Amino acid sequence: PLAYWRLGEISGAIARDSSGNGRHAKLEHGYALHLEGAPGAGFCGARENNRCVQFAGGGLTATLDGLPDNHTVELWFWNGSPSKDRDVIGRLYARGPEVLELVRHPQGGGAMLRLTIAGQRHSPTRGESVIRAKSWRHIAVVHRAGRVSVWLDGEEQFQALLAPDEFAVGPHRGLTLASGGKDFPGFEGRLDEVAVYD
Repeated sequence: PLAYWRLGEISGAIARDSSGNGRHAKLEHGYALHLEGAPGAGFCGARENNRCVQFAGGGLTATLDGLPDNHTVELWFWNGSPSKDRDVIGRLYARGPEVLELVRHPQGGGAMLRLTIAGQRHSPTRGESVIRAKSWRHIAVVHRAGRVSVWLDGEEQFQALLAPDEFAVGPHRGLTLASGGKDFPGFEGRLDEVAVYD
Protein backbone atom coordinates (compact mmCIF):
# COMPACT_ATOMS: atom_id res chain seq x y z
CA PRO A 1 0.00 0.00 0.00
CA LEU A 2 0.92 3.66 -0.42
CA ALA A 3 -0.22 4.24 3.18
CA TYR A 4 -1.63 1.95 5.88
CA TRP A 5 -2.93 3.22 9.22
CA ARG A 6 -3.77 0.27 11.43
CA LEU A 7 -5.04 2.62 14.18
CA GLY A 8 -3.93 0.41 17.04
CA GLU A 9 -2.05 3.16 18.89
CA ILE A 10 -2.00 3.10 22.67
CA SER A 11 -1.19 6.78 23.15
CA GLY A 12 -0.46 10.01 21.32
CA ALA A 13 -1.98 11.95 18.44
CA ILE A 14 -0.17 10.32 15.52
CA ALA A 15 -1.52 7.40 13.49
CA ARG A 16 1.56 5.56 12.30
CA ASP A 17 1.87 4.51 8.68
CA SER A 18 2.68 0.78 8.60
CA SER A 19 3.41 0.77 4.86
CA GLY A 20 6.95 2.06 5.36
CA ASN A 21 6.26 5.18 3.25
CA GLY A 22 6.23 7.59 6.17
CA ARG A 23 2.74 8.99 5.55
CA HIS A 24 1.84 9.34 9.20
CA ALA A 25 -1.61 10.83 9.90
CA LYS A 26 -2.87 13.14 12.65
CA LEU A 27 -5.58 12.33 15.17
CA GLU A 28 -7.50 15.47 16.10
CA HIS A 29 -9.81 16.54 18.93
CA GLY A 30 -12.13 13.92 20.46
CA TYR A 31 -11.04 10.29 20.16
CA ALA A 32 -10.31 7.22 22.26
CA LEU A 33 -7.51 4.77 21.54
CA HIS A 34 -6.95 1.03 21.71
CA LEU A 35 -10.57 -0.13 21.60
CA GLU A 36 -11.70 -3.44 20.12
CA GLY A 37 -11.27 -3.31 16.35
CA ALA A 38 -12.59 -5.01 13.24
CA PRO A 39 -12.65 -8.82 13.35
CA GLY A 40 -10.49 -10.83 11.01
CA ALA A 41 -7.82 -13.48 11.35
CA GLY A 42 -5.51 -11.57 9.00
CA PHE A 43 -5.25 -8.49 11.21
CA CYS A 44 -3.52 -10.04 14.24
CA GLY A 45 -1.86 -13.14 15.56
CA ALA A 46 -3.82 -15.94 17.18
CA ARG A 47 -3.47 -14.54 20.71
CA GLU A 48 -3.82 -10.84 19.84
CA ASN A 49 -6.86 -8.58 19.71
CA ASN A 50 -7.18 -6.11 16.84
CA ARG A 51 -7.42 -2.51 18.09
CA CYS A 52 -8.88 0.69 16.65
CA VAL A 53 -9.72 4.35 17.31
CA GLN A 54 -13.17 5.57 18.33
CA PHE A 55 -14.06 9.13 17.32
CA ALA A 56 -16.44 11.44 19.17
CA GLY A 57 -16.03 14.88 17.66
CA GLY A 58 -12.55 14.24 16.32
CA GLY A 59 -11.05 12.88 13.14
CA LEU A 60 -8.03 11.75 11.18
CA THR A 61 -6.22 13.90 8.63
CA ALA A 62 -3.45 12.88 6.24
CA THR A 63 -1.49 14.56 3.47
CA LEU A 64 -1.41 12.49 0.29
CA ASP A 65 0.81 14.51 -2.04
CA GLY A 66 1.91 12.56 -5.07
CA LEU A 67 -1.06 10.19 -4.99
CA PRO A 68 -1.68 8.76 -8.48
CA ASP A 69 -5.00 9.47 -10.19
CA ASN A 70 -5.84 5.77 -10.07
CA HIS A 71 -5.98 4.76 -6.41
CA THR A 72 -8.19 3.24 -3.74
CA VAL A 73 -8.92 4.20 -0.14
CA GLU A 74 -10.38 1.45 2.01
CA LEU A 75 -11.34 1.20 5.66
CA TRP A 76 -13.47 -0.57 8.24
CA PHE A 77 -16.05 1.42 10.22
CA TRP A 78 -18.41 0.83 13.15
CA ASN A 79 -21.21 3.36 13.56
CA GLY A 80 -21.94 4.23 17.18
CA SER A 81 -24.78 6.74 16.59
CA PRO A 82 -28.44 5.69 16.52
CA SER A 83 -29.87 6.56 13.09
CA LYS A 84 -33.09 7.92 14.61
CA ASP A 85 -31.29 10.90 16.17
CA ARG A 86 -30.71 12.96 12.99
CA ASP A 87 -30.93 12.84 9.21
CA VAL A 88 -27.15 13.20 8.65
CA ILE A 89 -25.48 10.80 11.03
CA GLY A 90 -21.90 11.74 10.23
CA ARG A 91 -19.22 12.36 7.63
CA LEU A 92 -17.02 9.33 7.07
CA TYR A 93 -14.69 10.44 4.27
CA ALA A 94 -13.75 13.72 2.57
CA ARG A 95 -11.13 14.45 -0.05
CA GLY A 96 -11.26 17.51 -2.25
CA PRO A 97 -14.79 17.74 -3.70
CA GLU A 98 -15.74 14.22 -2.59
CA VAL A 99 -17.76 13.63 0.56
CA LEU A 100 -19.09 10.29 1.80
CA GLU A 101 -21.62 10.47 4.64
CA LEU A 102 -23.81 8.20 6.68
CA VAL A 103 -27.44 9.36 6.56
CA ARG A 104 -30.69 8.00 7.91
CA HIS A 105 -32.19 5.27 5.75
CA PRO A 106 -35.58 6.39 4.34
CA GLN A 107 -37.23 3.15 5.44
CA GLY A 108 -35.84 3.38 8.97
CA GLY A 109 -34.01 0.73 10.89
CA GLY A 110 -30.52 1.97 10.15
CA ALA A 111 -28.33 4.20 8.02
CA MET A 112 -27.16 4.35 4.39
CA LEU A 113 -24.29 5.93 2.48
CA ARG A 114 -24.56 9.20 0.56
CA LEU A 115 -21.95 10.36 -1.96
CA THR A 116 -21.62 14.05 -2.87
CA ILE A 117 -19.11 15.40 -5.40
CA ALA A 118 -18.73 19.18 -5.82
CA GLY A 119 -22.11 19.69 -4.16
CA GLN A 120 -23.94 17.18 -6.38
CA ARG A 121 -25.53 14.19 -4.69
CA HIS A 122 -25.31 10.88 -6.52
CA SER A 123 -27.92 8.14 -6.49
CA PRO A 124 -26.88 4.61 -5.56
CA THR A 125 -26.25 2.19 -8.41
CA ARG A 126 -28.20 -0.47 -6.52
CA GLY A 127 -30.68 -0.55 -3.65
CA GLU A 128 -29.82 1.54 -0.63
CA SER A 129 -28.05 -0.94 1.64
CA VAL A 130 -29.03 -0.68 5.30
CA ILE A 131 -26.14 -0.13 7.72
CA ARG A 132 -27.00 -1.15 11.27
CA ALA A 133 -25.44 0.58 14.25
CA LYS A 134 -22.62 -1.11 16.15
CA SER A 135 -21.62 -3.53 13.42
CA TRP A 136 -18.37 -3.57 11.44
CA ARG A 137 -18.61 -2.77 7.70
CA HIS A 138 -16.01 -2.31 4.98
CA ILE A 139 -15.82 0.59 2.49
CA ALA A 140 -13.63 1.08 -0.56
CA VAL A 141 -13.51 4.35 -2.53
CA VAL A 142 -12.01 3.48 -5.93
CA HIS A 143 -10.66 6.00 -8.46
CA ARG A 144 -10.10 4.61 -11.96
CA ALA A 145 -10.01 6.28 -15.39
CA GLY A 146 -11.74 9.47 -14.31
CA ARG A 147 -14.46 7.72 -12.31
CA VAL A 148 -15.03 7.22 -8.62
CA SER A 149 -16.95 4.24 -7.27
CA VAL A 150 -17.88 3.40 -3.70
CA TRP A 151 -18.11 -0.20 -2.52
CA LEU A 152 -19.72 -1.50 0.68
CA ASP A 153 -18.70 -4.99 1.76
CA GLY A 154 -17.64 -5.79 -1.81
CA GLU A 155 -20.80 -4.50 -3.54
CA GLU A 156 -20.80 -1.33 -5.62
CA GLN A 157 -23.01 1.44 -4.20
CA PHE A 158 -22.12 4.48 -6.33
CA GLN A 159 -20.32 5.39 -9.53
CA ALA A 160 -19.69 8.94 -10.78
CA LEU A 161 -17.51 10.86 -13.21
CA LEU A 162 -14.81 13.23 -11.97
CA ALA A 163 -13.87 16.46 -13.73
CA PRO A 164 -10.21 16.35 -14.92
CA ASP A 165 -9.14 19.28 -12.74
CA GLU A 166 -11.01 18.46 -9.54
CA PHE A 167 -7.89 17.21 -7.76
CA ALA A 168 -5.37 19.51 -9.42
CA VAL A 169 -5.00 21.80 -6.38
CA GLY A 170 -2.45 20.60 -3.82
CA PRO A 171 -4.62 20.87 -0.67
CA HIS A 172 -7.23 18.64 -2.32
CA ARG A 173 -4.79 15.77 -2.08
CA GLY A 174 -5.42 15.61 1.65
CA LEU A 175 -7.68 13.01 3.21
CA THR A 176 -10.01 13.59 6.15
CA LEU A 177 -11.89 10.83 7.99
CA ALA A 178 -14.62 11.22 10.61
CA SER A 179 -14.17 14.99 11.12
CA GLY A 180 -17.22 17.22 11.27
CA GLY A 181 -17.56 20.97 10.88
CA LYS A 182 -19.74 23.97 11.52
CA ASP A 183 -22.49 22.85 9.13
CA PHE A 184 -22.24 19.06 9.30
CA PRO A 185 -21.72 16.43 12.00
CA GLY A 186 -18.66 14.27 12.25
CA PHE A 187 -18.76 10.51 12.38
CA GLU A 188 -19.20 9.10 15.88
CA GLY A 189 -17.89 5.58 15.93
CA ARG A 190 -14.83 3.46 15.23
CA LEU A 191 -12.44 3.33 12.29
CA ASP A 192 -9.87 0.64 11.65
CA GLU A 193 -7.35 -0.65 9.10
CA VAL A 194 -7.32 2.36 6.74
CA ALA A 195 -5.28 1.71 3.59
CA VAL A 196 -4.45 3.65 0.41
CA TYR A 197 -3.06 1.83 -2.62
CA ASP A 198 -2.74 2.17 -6.39
